[in-house]
Amino acid sequence: MRAVGPISLVFLAAPAESAVLADLRLPRRTPAPSFPTKGVAQSSDAAFKAWPALNNETTRRAVNAGRRFRLHLDTNASRVVDPTVELFHGDSLMSRFAMAVATRRCIDRKEFFEACEFFAQVQGTLVADDGLLIDVACGHGLVGTLVALFKSKDFERVIIRDPRRPKAFDEVVSAAVEVAPWVSGRITYEQKKILPSDPLPRGGAAVVCVHGCKSLTDRIIAAAAEAEARSIALMPCCYPSDAAQAPTALVQSLGTPLASDVQRTYDLQMHGYEVRWKAIPQSITPMNRILLASRTSTSLASPAVASLAVASPASAPVMDLAAPVVPPPMPPRVDPAAPKSPMNARRNRVSSDFRPDALGGGSTEGTRW
Repeated sequence: MRAVGPISLVFLAAPAESAVLADLRLPRRTPAPSFPTKGVAQSSDAAFKAWPALNNETTRRAVNAGRRFRLHLDTNASRVVDPTVELFHGDSLMSRFAMAVATRRCIDRKEFFEACEFFAQVQGTLVADDGLLIDVACGHGLVGTLVALFKSKDFERVIIRDPRRPKAFDEVVSAAVEVAPWVSGRITYEQKKILPSDPLPRGGAAVVCVHGCKSLTDRIIAAAAEAEARSIALMPCCYPSDAAQAPTALVQSLGTPLASDVQRTYDLQMHGYEVRWKAIPQSITPMNRILLASRTSTSLASPAVASLAVASPASAPVMDLAAPVVPPPMPPRVDPAAPKSPMNARRNRVSSDFRPDALGGGSTEGTRW
């Protein structure tokens, strides 16, 4: 039998002990905590409102509702029925407008259904004091066109603001005028950015934006609040990875997208808006959360001011600082020689029991009690 060296004997005799010793020598590395930075951008799912037929998954897949394919009508003779034609078939205004847009092949399917569902969710909340709606960073201006198409009684004018004017805008407006002549002349395109040097029109307009990338949504909130917009509807997109505005605790606990929208909700509320959240179907876009803000009162700049106004009732007296100060009336002077009433005599007898000299407190000479 071959002899085994002492070192080998150690490892053969006590392998478990050697493993423990080796484990003690090596520093243990604490795994870094993982925070949810992705996958929480979406809000709760929602049903299709503008196109209820798309709630059927088979129909939705057939028309490629969430795909960036060009919206068009299939003229292939080998196909018996085009799913898009079947979906848009009908005499409603929305159906006729969709057919006109599809005929022009001007926008993607995803953007068309995205704008339609966004409009269906916010159209009942959009309000303006001056009859103006501003569609910001919109490109083709489809949401603004839908407003001019279906809410002409509430909005006399629509401004599309984007630094680049694509050809799709003219095609979308042309399709709207074809089925609804009252849209003509209501829509104006402004090739401008959201900058302090180019503020939004003041006067209580409605402001909308679909998928304002990264900090653009925050700049739109600031610009709309500065312009005293009456209502705001936003669907953020491409959330910044740092979420500089949101507290670190929220980012670590909720993830960047949700924390960013929570912070935006606080910002809107501090500007004097009531905020609600809605959503469009996730099958169109995972970034489907909508922030709906409505100004409750144009006279109150923030909830802090509103709380002060509530805490100060209108009936409370207001001090006039410019008025002269009138001293209160002095009490009537009592004549020491006047006869005392029985009540005063009783009071004097009671108070005499608590004099310092009665309790051994020393002389009371020169002291008035």
